[in-house]
Amino acid sequence: MNIDIHAHYIPKNCVDVLDDAGRKYDVVKIAKNDKGQDILFQSGGLVRNDKGQSKGPVIQKICDPEQRIKDMDATEVDMQVISAVPPAAYYELDGEACLWFSRRQNDGIAQTVKDYPERFLGMATVPLQAPDKAIAELDRAVNKLGLRGVEILSNVAGRDLDAPELMPFFKQWKLWMCPFSSILRRSRGLIG
Repeated sequence: MNIDIHAHYIPKNCVDVLDDAGRKYDVVKIAKNDKGQDILFQSGGLVRNDKGQSKGPVIQKICDPEQRIKDMDATEVDMQVISAVPPAAYYELDGEACLWFSRRQNDGIAQTVKDYPERFLGMATVPLQAPDKAIAELDRAVNKLGLRGVEILSNVAGRDLDAPELMPFFKQWKLWMCPFSSILRRSRGLIG
């Protein structure tokens, strides 16, 4: 079985909210390209691949499970582990606002997994800048929604993952031992 364990996803219930929040907080936004296709912008720039090229019209591919399944079939991928797009972690927001968006994303990912259980597994996102809220949301996402783990970024509003104020989350996570994935994010100038 071929499993893609790193597949970013925007649930359909989050597309409009993602754009609204992106415009309000100057993070991820959705815009039209010259062909009228939806594309993602991040912090004022076009979302690009590692070669600096535009990722192009990604909204349908990143939001539509039916399109994903077609693409998976074409590339012989049997299953994807889906998780939020990194900029939508919203660690720059206050904890309550981020919790609201994390819950919405987790609900959408869980619904996709429920609708296509043979094709998708889900990872949660949590408001890590507010460890108490992150603990509660991870508990809900794993134990109520059935998500399999959590994806976190390596920098939380300017703090590295070893920051003392984040330790309550990691202590609780260690007790649960659910899988997690960490996405590298610029941190105190250590990564160019």
